[in-house]
Amino acid sequence: MDLPDLANVGEQVPAIVEEYGKGVVYSVHDNSFYCLMGNREIILIHDSMVGSIPFGISVKNLGCVLSKFNLLSGMLVKYSEGTLAIPKIKFKLTLGEAPSKRKPPTKLISQDLILSAILRLQQILKENSNNESIACFMHLNGDLTETRLPKECKGLNPFCKEVCRRLDLLVKAIEEKNNVLIKSVTGSLIGLGVGLTPSADDVLVGLISTLHYGQRVFGYKNRALCLLYKSVLECKGRTNPISWAYLNSAVLGGRFSLIEKVIEALLFQPEKAIEEPTNKLLSVGSNSGSEMLMGISLGLNLLLNDNVAGVDAHV
Repeated sequence: MDLPDLANVGEQVPAIVEEYGKGVVYSVHDNSFYCLMGNREIILIHDSMVGSIPFGISVKNLGCVLSKFNLLSGMLVKYSEGTLAIPKIKFKLTLGEAPSKRKPPTKLISQDLILSAILRLQQILKENSNNESIACFMHLNGDLTETRLPKECKGLNPFCKEVCRRLDLLVKAIEEKNNVLIKSVTGSLIGLGVGLTPSADDVLVGLISTLHYGQRVFGYKNRALCLLYKSVLECKGRTNPISWAYLNSAVLGGRFSLIEKVIEALLFQPEKAIEEPTNKLLSVGSNSGSEMLMGISLGLNLLLNDNVAGVDAHV
């Protein structure tokens, strides 16, 4: 059988497979599957529309490939000479996407860009407020009243409400530079929520990825990133291996192209260019994409506050 046509290989994949050499299929889910390698290291093989993930391999037409085989959890995965092989399926590892070469704009322009992106994203969230996670996020932030909540979101999920309450505490702790509270609240968020990747984990992935983007593109060094990194590492056992792989990649500064393309569109692209990357992100999982979008919203607001206050900006 010919090798599948690869879109991208995440930057962490080669090191994982070189180190462990073999593993097993951990989980099969929605035209994607996770390979568990060695000491709980995860490789996600998924359709290329998802975009690159630091620990993932993006394959074109993966659904067609998988439909020909009975892929079951527990199957052995082997690695040899740049090729990852599952019985009857082989994936040749190639280079991933090149990082953005965008030059940092001036501080004044940065402030206007970030504010505009926040307003654009608020409108997108309102348009998707039939999603329970987004509705709860907006309600607790004062953007939706009880009377304006969609019918399907009445009696909001207590997990969503608690996640949003703790996120509010985290943002305030970051703004106030309360290191002790940042660590404790981050620890209380990890693993909280519903889904294959718990809700709070997804929001943190979006938030942390946005702060890293601000550091790469705008030159901001938000002190909270270091504390979030330490907190996540200390809480490894509080969530499942798949969600942990997302969180670990985010705190290490891994590039999630799907998240990055949404941020890029919000900041630098015309209105009509925002819909496609946003819809792709929203299509991830049952609620994961919408929760990552909430994290982007929180991250952009923190970047704006840094810019206005002149704190940790433009080194």
